[in-house]
Amino acid sequence: MTDSGAPASFSKPSDALGDSDSDTTTTCSNGILLPAASTIVPPSRIGPYIQGAYVPRSIPPPKISLRQPDNNTTGFVIDKIMMPRDLPEFPPGHTQTVAIYYVGYRDKPLARGLVPYDKILEHVSLRELEEWEDKLPELKKQSRRENRKAMREERKEERQRQEERQRERDRLRKAGGKRLTRGLRRRLGMELDGSDNGGNRKEKSDLGF
Repeated sequence: MTDSGAPASFSKPSDALGDSDSDTTTTCSNGILLPAASTIVPPSRIGPYIQGAYVPRSIPPPKISLRQPDNNTTGFVIDKIMMPRDLPEFPPGHTQTVAIYYVGYRDKPLARGLVPYDKILEHVSLRELEEWEDKLPELKKQSRRENRKAMREERKEERQRQEERQRERDRLRKAGGKRLTRGLRRRLGMELDGSDNGGNRKEKSDLGF
């Protein structure tokens, strides 16, 4: 209060925080000034793209394409072979299995080559490689089916050969009987038992021993 009894007006000290503007300070019920919430927007680290001045004979920047790459190479994958390779930083005997691709070329039908995994994109396009890798499970199933079919055919042919040999033995046994020579009978798998003594003596005399 002043000497005259009138209430003294509150004045902000000179060292108070901020200015007295309403956008930077707020007044509480007890008359204390507090700094308002900051309204300053921090600058963005990524600024807008501003095209620079044109430079004559300059190369334009590449555009990002979402399209799959075109198949601009003539190579194609025939098979993938997993082969071990030595590791120089480990003792002998420690190997690592890596993929080796067996590659053909459409413009050179007779050309074939083995390409390591880290150089395959130099011979085959990315689209060709991805399509082949996607078909790999079905190719494995088809290969197993073909192998089983080949084994069945081989067993069938072996049974036919055995039946033909057995029929030939039966035919010669009926036609010649004891008059067959020892060597021919041994070649046909016929056993020489004790009931064949006469034939054995004749075969010895015919062969001269």
